[in-house]
Amino acid sequence: AVKNFIGLMKEGYAGDLTPEQKEYVDFAYESNEQQLELIDGFLKLARSDSGKSSLNKKIVNLGVLIKSVIDQQLGTLAERNQQCKLLSPDQSTDIMADEDYLRMAIENLVSNASKYTKPGGKITVSIEVYEKDMIITVKDSGVGIDQADIKRLFVKFSRIPNELSQSVGGSGIGLYLTKHVVDLHKGKIEVKSTL
Repeated sequence: AVKNFIGLMKEGYAGDLTPEQKEYVDFAYESNEQQLELIDGFLKLARSDSGKSSLNKKIVNLGVLIKSVIDQQLGTLAERNQQCKLLSPDQSTDIMADEDYLRMAIENLVSNASKYTKPGGKITVSIEVYEKDMIITVKDSGVGIDQADIKRLFVKFSRIPNELSQSVGGSGIGLYLTKHVVDLHKGKIEVKSTL
């Protein structure tokens, strides 16, 4: 309800806003979005920890899904002056998966790549198709992770300190949930990085 009413104000349904009012309404809308994302994350975390996550598998085209995820983040990428491109093979990228969970996992990976990459940086998402497997790789020109910290990446509420971690914020559950989604799909997630 809060989102809807603020959205109506942003669209001018309550009359024209002064520049100062518009600034406050925009700030309120963004704050509300962050709260909704946080609540949604905690609900997913609760389902994950209770073992009640179940997959609703269907045929999903990975290329289409990943392009959609990147397109949704274009505004943020533009604000950060970052480029993100998708490298998709010519052959089919259809898999049996839970589209909603897989979208969440890929959103988390692309969002993290953007958060920890400085303005002007590059992010590449690629799909490789093998006989029985597909590999999705998210590569960025970001600040990197020390080898000793990699094992902490997928731990609930864990945030690794670096030069950007204070400014970008976060709850420390995104990568934990991403690993849970990959595990549910009988997949594997790996990290290769250096500072």
